[in-house]
Amino acid sequence: MRVPRSRSEPDWVPRAIQLAVGILVGWGAFAFGAVYPWAYRPLLAGSVAMGLVGLIVGRGRLPGAFAVMLGLVATGVLVQLVPVSVAVLQRVAPATHAFLLDYDPGYLFRGEGHLSINPEATRRGLALFVADGLLAVGLARLLSRRSARAAAGVIVVIGAALALLGLSHELLFGEKIYGFWKPLQGRSPMGPFVNRNHFAGWMTMVLPLATAMCIGHVEKGKAAGAFDRGFRTRVLWLASRDGAAALTAGFAAIVMAVSLAYSMSRSGMLATALAGLILLMGPLHRVMERPRALLLALVLAGVACVVVGPEVLGQRWASTDLQTLGGRWPIWKDAWHIAATFFPFGSGLNGFGTATLAYQQSVPGLHLAQAHNDYLQIVAEGGLLLGVPVAATFWVFVQTVRRRFRHEGGRG
Repeated sequence: MRVPRSRSEPDWVPRAIQLAVGILVGWGAFAFGAVYPWAYRPLLAGSVAMGLVGLIVGRGRLPGAFAVMLGLVATGVLVQLVPVSVAVLQRVAPATHAFLLDYDPGYLFRGEGHLSINPEATRRGLALFVADGLLAVGLARLLSRRSARAAAGVIVVIGAALALLGLSHELLFGEKIYGFWKPLQGRSPMGPFVNRNHFAGWMTMVLPLATAMCIGHVEKGKAAGAFDRGFRTRVLWLASRDGAAALTAGFAAIVMAVSLAYSMSRSGMLATALAGLILLMGPLHRVMERPRALLLALVLAGVACVVVGPEVLGQRWASTDLQTLGGRWPIWKDAWHIAATFFPFGSGLNGFGTATLAYQQSVPGLHLAQAHNDYLQIVAEGGLLLGVPVAATFWVFVQTVRRRFRHEGGRG
């Protein structure tokens, strides 16, 4: 998704985009992570609106291949929603037919069904996917360099605010979100999120952005010669616009790293470490020497470890049952069983929680709504019908990003 290198635009345009992105991202995060219908419906509408605006008035290059791949994924979901007769469903998807016989009393009376065992949930998943896809493609066409930096800046500021809220959550609110709401599932909340893992997942996505912004401003000052004339010049640079932005982004990165460690989410910490490794081995070395980048990563990890407490983090990792991968392996076995049972069309997008009503063997006493593995859940819910286009979309996205970094290198 190519962002134009330069484009003349009025000063109000980046500010308007920054405001719109800030509202969308802020609402999605602070409104309990948008897990409830009253929260995700406005988010869905806002995403569609902004995506359409970008497609209509944007002057950037449309990411055609990526948009086509998203369309193929949506088409696969639509196939899961096409009504088919009982006889056809029994022949092409016997597992779906058997499930509906047991769990849908009106199935035979209607005389038809769908490849999805929960069409309502699949339609909801499709609506959210289309909204996110429109937003991604629309922003790719709408954003210039200036507006992209502005949008990234507001996301980093929101990330810092969320991190501070998460760190002070127990002190201020105890076990309730904002001091008045306790999640129905009884999970441990953090900040505005109903689950610590959700909080960690959000931080995993935004922390690399804050780190990259800090590095970008520092390297910009370095390229301008701000660091070539001694200590005094470097201190004075901190008072410049780039210096202040670097300090702000660096502070945000440190706070987010600490909050991520404080969440005790092992998957979040591992995913962030993997993202850092990819940056170190890939695009980051184009703008920063690898030893410096590695030192920065170690500083972030070290500060987080010291603030949270090495013994606390050590106990968390020591308590991990490696034989079951922290309890995930039995869940993944159930997910794989569902994928094999509903192959090749899957149980239907967003239908994993419905399938576990019949096929869950792990974690007795609790109903699993997710597979705790997004890739495996895609296979369980979509089989080849969604798995292949999703994999192709991911490949196109990676190649687009690689071409983008190769084209830009370390410039601006």
